[in-house]
Amino acid sequence: MDGGGGARVIAGTYRDLTSEAQAGRFHADLYYRLDAMRLRVPALRERPEDIPVMFRHYLSQACEQAALPEPDVTPAVVARLMAQDWPGNARGLMNAAMRFALGLPDGDEDEGTGLAEQMARVERSLLEDALRRQGGNATLAAQVLRLPRKTLYDKLARHGIRPEDYRL
Repeated sequence: MDGGGGARVIAGTYRDLTSEAQAGRFHADLYYRLDAMRLRVPALRERPEDIPVMFRHYLSQACEQAALPEPDVTPAVVARLMAQDWPGNARGLMNAAMRFALGLPDGDEDEGTGLAEQMARVERSLLEDALRRQGGNATLAAQVLRLPRKTLYDKLARHGIRPEDYRL
């Protein structure tokens, strides 16, 4: 009797499972079951033309999760993305999209930058986003951010942000 439930398994690995199975470090029966259909997906560095499409997809997901508007992806951003090796492949690109959505710097940009500077960048990004979403209305932005209006104005002044620049 075949006890199978018709399940399909999709698995990925960086290891050479043929060698691992031959050396006894991977269960041979499982290897032969998994090896029925083998598909090689090249690393991102081997297919840079996919990077902009994948980045925009991950960016869209990240913005939806964080309830943020999608920022513009300029040609300079795309060029910088395509110039990277992406050792983490899709996961690394997904993380970069999340950082971009949140207005955080690339992993390399914040080296040598202290917590205060990084927090200030995040705060500025949140303030600008709230003003943008509220059409430059500082009172509504303060409510959305759950800040007293005076605190919002103090933060805006500290960052040199003018609400009128965000009015429709």
